[in-house]
Amino acid sequence: MTTFWFGVHFAEAVSVNLLPLTLYLFTENAFYIGLILAINPMFGFVAQPIVGVLSDRTWTRVGRRAFYLIVAAPIVAVTEIAMPFTTALWLVVVLVIVMQFFVDVMAAAYHPMLAEMIPPRQRSMVAGINKCGVELAWIIVLFVGMPWVTLYREQQGGDTFYGLPLYFLAAGVLLVFVMLAAFFLKEKRLDPLRPRAPLTPRQYIRDFVDQPMLLKLGFVNLLRSLQRTAITGYVALYATKMLLFEEGEFGQSWGYMPFIALVFALPVAFAMNRLNRQMAMILSFVVMIVCCVVGYLTETPGMLLVAAICFGLADILVDIAHKTLCTDFYVQGMIGQQSTTMNIFYGVGRTIGLVMVGATINYVFEGDYSVIWSISGVLSIVGILVLLRVRDVRHEDRSLARAAA
Repeated sequence: MTTFWFGVHFAEAVSVNLLPLTLYLFTENAFYIGLILAINPMFGFVAQPIVGVLSDRTWTRVGRRAFYLIVAAPIVAVTEIAMPFTTALWLVVVLVIVMQFFVDVMAAAYHPMLAEMIPPRQRSMVAGINKCGVELAWIIVLFVGMPWVTLYREQQGGDTFYGLPLYFLAAGVLLVFVMLAAFFLKEKRLDPLRPRAPLTPRQYIRDFVDQPMLLKLGFVNLLRSLQRTAITGYVALYATKMLLFEEGEFGQSWGYMPFIALVFALPVAFAMNRLNRQMAMILSFVVMIVCCVVGYLTETPGMLLVAAICFGLADILVDIAHKTLCTDFYVQGMIGQQSTTMNIFYGVGRTIGLVMVGATINYVFEGDYSVIWSISGVLSIVGILVLLRVRDVRHEDRSLARAAA
């Protein structure tokens, strides 16, 4: 499972950090860049629910979720290989459409695994281990890949085949750590606990809202995605176009974001079994506000590094707390369906974040990328207010049991 997290998020890290710079070669309009980057979550609205429902109800010789990973990973790898050779914006858009559709197929396949394959008491630990794989992917992209991009550009004497080494590396990672590893997943066939009603759009929605806490956690996921995307979607452009950092300087500063998350992933995972996950998420939004203040005041790579540290701490807290809290409310037999529905909230937030923040940068603030920090800070405050209505029932039960003892 951790290899899947590593491989898929390696491709995601390349999309977040290198793809905006590739798009900037063809257009400097931040709104257009955001609109193209938003193809990922927009396709997620289609791909993830379909794959989630289908993988709940089907079985193949290689397994349930593994089948989709084996099919999608090589298709994404081909788009990564082709990206440096594009010569027109429309070609980039076509590749992004194909790439992001099948990235969403992979995401829909691996998200249900935590609830489906891991016992409840072990989920926080496994989520922490998986998070280590995610952050390791981001560290390699930022600390190794982005400096490699700078070196390659200098050797080429221009932007010809821009980003080729990192795009090629992403393709190799997908083939080895996702496609090949999926053959060894060894899924077990699970039967639903209760008869399933015919799945209509109305029933699809009812299956989710019948768990009231899932709906609240969905809105938390939307706000978390909004405030996160406002930063990650444009921080590379903020650093390289406004602060005039080299790609390597940006990578080695912002690269401390996943490094901090990697260091604290397992300690946070172990602690999460005892912590109130509602309060952990509130704390993460508070830390994100600090990140926004530092990021807005940034003038040097060192200051961006401090913002990255705060972002990493906030990200690891909210990621593990939210993922494990959601698994308490998923229903066996509908895990893929409900977990991908939860991802739709994240996708909505990411889509709005990329498009609206891009439009705000380009048309309201005339190319001033520093506004990303103000937008994210306000969204973090709203997230805290929403979290006041969320409950960690398992933590409350444990507290009552200790009090009774």
